[in-house]
Amino acid sequence: MDAIKALGQIEEQREFNFSAQDFKYIQDFMLRETGISLSERKNSMVYGRLARRLRRTGIDNFPDYFARVESDIDERVAFINALTTNKTQFFREKHHFDYLAQTMVPQWQQQNKKRIRIWSAGCSTGEEPYTIASTLASCGLLSGGYDCKILATDLDTQVLEVAQNGTYGIEATKVIPENILRYGFIRGKGQKQELLKVKPSVRQAITFKQLNLTAHWPHKGPLDAIFCRNVMIYFEKDMQQQLIYRFWEKLGSGGILFIGHSESIGQMGNRFENLGQTMFRKLIACIHSGLKSEQSLCMHKILELTGCPIGAGARRFFHPGKQMMMVKIQPGEVYVTSERELISTGLGSCISACVWDPFIELGGMNHFMLPFGDADDIAGWDPTQWRSNAARYGNYAMELLINTMIQQGAIKSRLRVKLFGGGMVMGKHANIGEKNIQFIRNYVKDEGLTLVGEDLGSEFPRKVVFDPMTGKAWVKKLRGYRGEVEVEERNYKRRLVNEAKRDDGESAELF
Repeated sequence: MDAIKALGQIEEQREFNFSAQDFKYIQDFMLRETGISLSERKNSMVYGRLARRLRRTGIDNFPDYFARVESDIDERVAFINALTTNKTQFFREKHHFDYLAQTMVPQWQQQNKKRIRIWSAGCSTGEEPYTIASTLASCGLLSGGYDCKILATDLDTQVLEVAQNGTYGIEATKVIPENILRYGFIRGKGQKQELLKVKPSVRQAITFKQLNLTAHWPHKGPLDAIFCRNVMIYFEKDMQQQLIYRFWEKLGSGGILFIGHSESIGQMGNRFENLGQTMFRKLIACIHSGLKSEQSLCMHKILELTGCPIGAGARRFFHPGKQMMMVKIQPGEVYVTSERELISTGLGSCISACVWDPFIELGGMNHFMLPFGDADDIAGWDPTQWRSNAARYGNYAMELLINTMIQQGAIKSRLRVKLFGGGMVMGKHANIGEKNIQFIRNYVKDEGLTLVGEDLGSEFPRKVVFDPMTGKAWVKKLRGYRGEVEVEERNYKRRLVNEAKRDDGESAELF
């Protein structure tokens, strides 16, 4: 009771009436617009910061001020800026930058890695990205042919203006080691001798951008490191896990996530190697499945491994022309990945659907055909017969690919599709390719998928190479390999037909 009376006395002393409903509106707004969760103990802090906005705008009550926030984009930005916390300093949690300089940089140099991409998420007034850039400069990575770029983002536009200016008081820079200070800053002269300015070479390595972490991210390629420190503590647990998953997606193979000393990665721990001191290395998670018969009524186990998927070790190799890793899949297989790697296969009458979600840079490929036993089966089959024995294998091949992608964060409405194969390469069964084409075109149309390209038909086999992150595909006709492809597909067809015969009479549904 005494606490309630004390709270009432505080509210009586306030310049503006601030009700529980007002605070609830602010909590809901910030959670909806920014993902930030404001606890009840933030009540006084929120009032104090927003009272200044009411005075500045000349509005004398919170409901009217909220109406301004809803209708005026500039005031909406000022509202969010007022409620975001921006405490930071140079070399905060110094062990992170020691690891960058003493472990990551030597590894990059040993690998002759020239392209470096780092993200400072929640950069505040710039101390963190300038610390990163100065550290890289001291290691020689901002010159000598290196392509180092740092993206520095924050929700607060006011702190970004400070960061872009790159000028700091000398007291703030006293924590910077002397050997790094000289690479990153220039001391002012005369009236500005108590100020330090970031060197142009360091400033040019950084792009500052306003970004809401809960919205779309602009990165186009894999990142080598992400610094998101003492930011996630302001989000609810579910949102924290969503962010960490998205960080994992954006990191390249072996990329490092740095978080704050009071933060953890929770349930996402199986996707990272814990390096200690809130540093986490991304583990390579590949998904590799074989298309099994309906008799099993389930797909192969999804394997998340450090390294290559089981059964594909001999088929995962470095492609010197593309300067990337490549995985080759065989008939009856599916491969889904968010890694910076290529997927390839050789096709005769079989079909490969290359599917990707451009928003999260996740994609995959399958390799399948429909199991026709003889020429009569082929001649009598109608591609609209979705319940037929043959069609169910095609459905399974497509659903396994698409559902696996959805499990990894893809959204069906965003999926893009390219189709390949359906060649006439199997002698008396040459029109198997034609039936495969009819099936896949009907499937894509009926499922409402977005088809953006196809290379179907032809009398020759083809090799397809697919980039699952960008959706690019390369096709080469294999005029001299028709016999090899035909033998491989005949063996695959024989297995499918035998499995289909065993499945006859089974009452179980595949899905």
